[in-house]
Amino acid sequence: MTLTPYVRNTYTQEDQILQAVTPVGGEWNDIQFVIPDTEGAMIDEIGWILESPSPLLNRAIGSLFIGQVRVTGSAEYKIDFAKQAKEFASITPFSHHRGKWELRDGALHCTAEGDTSSYSGNYYAGDTVVEATIKPISGTSHCLITRAQGVMRHYLAGFDGPNSVSFIKQDFGTKRLITARYDWELGEEYRLKLVSEKDRFILYINGDNVLECKETAYAHGMFGFGCLEDGENEIKDVHVRTSGQKSV
Repeated sequence: MTLTPYVRNTYTQEDQILQAVTPVGGEWNDIQFVIPDTEGAMIDEIGWILESPSPLLNRAIGSLFIGQVRVTGSAEYKIDFAKQAKEFASITPFSHHRGKWELRDGALHCTAEGDTSSYSGNYYAGDTVVEATIKPISGTSHCLITRAQGVMRHYLAGFDGPNSVSFIKQDFGTKRLITARYDWELGEEYRLKLVSEKDRFILYINGDNVLECKETAYAHGMFGFGCLEDGENEIKDVHVRTSGQKSV
């Protein structure tokens, strides 16, 4: 018998077949494979295809026991919104809190209604780098989110008022831990990059280090996007890298 690892691409609905292995009979086998890059699409299945290459009249007969399946290790992937879909009022692969979220011309379009946010990724992700191109259309609050452990427990970093950026702690109430001057304009695209490494956080905009902060309240969590007031923006070209996350 052979076991062939595979993943299914949600966008194309096709199985991506990986290298087949032949397990040793009569003992436990440790079989590993790396989940491949899908160029901005999501994966909705991972697993193994069980086959017997034996002749038709001499098929393999037996039992296969699966002791444990884990998804673990560091991750790096991109999210292409041209390959996402709207399901149950949410845009894959995100869950939203308030606001209106739509797909428009290959971008994620957000219309915020007060405190509005969106989340994705591994809840147990530790050190994380999240990047996205954000175009503020209206309003003065447009942020990346990291270490999210819920709607009321996370960090935000990004545009926060006219000509300013902030690193903000959300803990059943918002607290600005640091604010710096940064001249930004509505209608312009900006590349935001938020690095979360242990207790150190750095926000880059268009490659420039615009603020740094140290904070220890949340050691792991999801990533996402958030606004603290009414507004509108577009998000695209999301790139995520994580390390130190627990298995699922």
